Amino acid sequence: MKNIKNKFRILAPFWISILIASCGGVIDDVSEDTARINIEELITPEAAIDLEGFNTAVQAVYSDFRLNTQLNDHVAPAWSGDDMAVVNVKAAFVEFDSRSVTETNARTLATWRQLNNVLALIATTINSIEDNVAENIDDASEEQLVFSNLYLGELRFLRSLIFHQYVRVFGRGFLLVNAGQPVNTLATAEETYRQIEEDLLFAEENLFNIHPDANGPGADRPNVGSAKALLARVYMDWAGFPVEDVSKYALAAEKSLEVIQGSGTFGFDLVSDFESLWSLSNQNNAEGVFIVEFNGEQQADRQDNRKYGPVGFSGDDGGWDETFSEIKFWEDFPEGPRKDGTFRADLEDAWPNYVNISQPVYTKIAGPEGELNTSAFNTSRTDYYIRYSDVLLMFAEASSRAGQESPLSWEALNQVRRRAYPSGTPDLGPGDGDLAEIAFDERKWEFAGEWIRWYDLVRTKKVQEALSDRAPRTTRNASGDLLEEENPITGSLETDNYFAPIPADIVSENPGFEN
Repeated sequence: MKNIKNKFRILAPFWISILIASCGGVIDDVSEDTARINIEELITPEAAIDLEGFNTAVQAVYSDFRLNTQLNDHVAPAWSGDDMAVVNVKAAFVEFDSRSVTETNARTLATWRQLNNVLALIATTINSIEDNVAENIDDASEEQLVFSNLYLGELRFLRSLIFHQYVRVFGRGFLLVNAGQPVNTLATAEETYRQIEEDLLFAEENLFNIHPDANGPGADRPNVGSAKALLARVYMDWAGFPVEDVSKYALAAEKSLEVIQGSGTFGFDLVSDFESLWSLSNQNNAEGVFIVEFNGEQQADRQDNRKYGPVGFSGDDGGWDETFSEIKFWEDFPEGPRKDGTFRADLEDAWPNYVNISQPVYTKIAGPEGELNTSAFNTSRTDYYIRYSDVLLMFAEASSRAGQESPLSWEALNQVRRRAYPSGTPDLGPGDGDLAEIAFDERKWEFAGEWIRWYDLVRTKKVQEALSDRAPRTTRNASGDLLEEENPITGSLETDNYFAPIPADIVSENPGFEN
């Protein structure tokens, strides 16, 4: 397919409005049935290029992505991190928390099937758009090709997210690329990263700096900066375990710096009030490099987010005992505005005396005081896939590990620290230690409870170090008893136990797959 070059990427708002009007409302809302649209009927090779139809098909994919990621299944491995705890009646999560994941784990099976559902729809939609444009390319206008490639870039960006999650969870990839073409064997991590890189470089080339249909800089519809940031994250993982191609640190630093230097163009920035990131009133903010929006008020179309609210409350408060902080993690957490915004201060005296699960309550999960409650299962909470602070800390760490440390590297770190700690806390510099390790530790606190910490431990092979001592040291209940950790480690902390086994049902259905 013909690619339209950079001159069409930056579109003036006036020109965008003319183009959108001329193609029948490219950014119109879609109905609740979009996730179940027959893409091959919507887009056929013989029909003339229909940008409205393309956009409707892409929005159907987003709808399907939300539907298949609204539960905690695809983030279940994050309970392995030292920042996450769950009550022992949640068996599938407990397997991760204790590092004893089985082939029959219900969450990994759900993850596999849910991600596969979206991949299949993405493959069909990509093939349909490509076939339609190929059939009509001689009569296609430059504008039609620009927007066709925009939609293909979005689809390949989403596909990259899914491929990346497969390899982070299972250590291997399920590379469903072409609709109707069976996947007979699983890809290695290296092969998966190469496919992701190809997809994201295409996305970077063909997305817009600001998507005309986004409700915020990276809200639901990614822009060029979103693709660069996701590629930086992929390079970080590629440089770490299991592939350990350390040359990718330089590429991670390069891509994250491009996001930082282009932050004004892409609309990215840090939000000054950390706690406001988790408020319903501040959903589509500048820190969201890529976020997925939900709408809990429209339950009929099933676009609600079910990873927040009651799952973050103890059963003592009518909650579901699902997503909490480890006590020792909370004890070690540096004091300051970031800790105040990460945990529910109003429950600090209550949770040590809970019966169901005596663990610190995350504001990030339960919501700020008064916003979400134990009956608000159908929430409108946004999912942050990448925040701007992640880009800053990736640059600081990657540039240091690549031997390219500079004043810009320290400044990226300090931008995050200035928000996190009390006013007057001095900036850090070259005399304060190893920048890569300082940035890595900063990530531990910045992304607590955001389903990121476990993957950072895996890529740096620090699982043993982090999980060997999880016992609370000082926290006691009203009777004076020292609290105990939930779900002690029963499995191996060695590298051969970092990834979840392929679900038994998937192996039995696919003779070419094996553990």
